Amino acid sequence: AHPQTDTLLLYTLETPFETDTVVPVLGTITLGVLPSKEARVTCTASAAFIDTGTGYVYGLAEATADETQLANHWTTEDAIDQSRRRAETAAFGGLVGELGRVWGSIAARYGPPSAADGRAVGLAK
Repeated sequence: AHPQTDTLLLYTLETPFETDTVVPVLGTITLGVLPSKEARVTCTASAAFIDTGTGYVYGLAEATADETQLANHWTTEDAIDQSRRRAETAAFGGLVGELGRVWGSIAARYGPPSAADGRAVGLAK
């Protein structure tokens, strides 16, 4: 494929998760109805500005978000999914803020002299 651009933004979300039993006896006594587990999710959103002709990486950005939620034996999967969505939303929101900062520094370093204030590259202040 031949992209019709000079710079490409590539991003990824990495979202590992785990559950821990926080009160082991409680789950057994209540037959799994009361919350006895904790779902923990961490999402890292990463991005790179890459030159499409040379592969040169102009800049990198990253943001991370953590979420936890109590669950019981019957709601563990839902708790993980809800935590995952919240963590990914927060990490992506943080990444978007970082992208603006990184793009501004790329424009100031590699762009025309008027690019330092963001007007020449279409960034709003």
